[in-house]
Amino acid sequence: MKARLTLLKASVELHQRTRDDRKQQDAFNDQSTRLATQLTELIDIFDHAERGASAAAIGRSAATTSEEHGLMHFWAFGIFYS
Repeated sequence: MKARLTLLKASVELHQRTRDDRKQQDAFNDQSTRLATQLTELIDIFDHAERGASAAAIGRSAATTSEEHGLMHFWAFGIFYS
């Protein structure tokens, strides 16, 4: 993110000094696109990891709830038939 902001700053500064800077601005645009793509890929990786962690937590929670539910039935059965 910081690299992209630095690149944008350099682009603006160059344009303020030289109005005829199409080639350099195109190069800045290309580099900015590469940086944006990398940032998007990192966000996707984070999102997938976060979803995986959430799914695992939900799975653990469901397993615990199922075990507790089974124990409650076992306990209730023991009370009524003892």
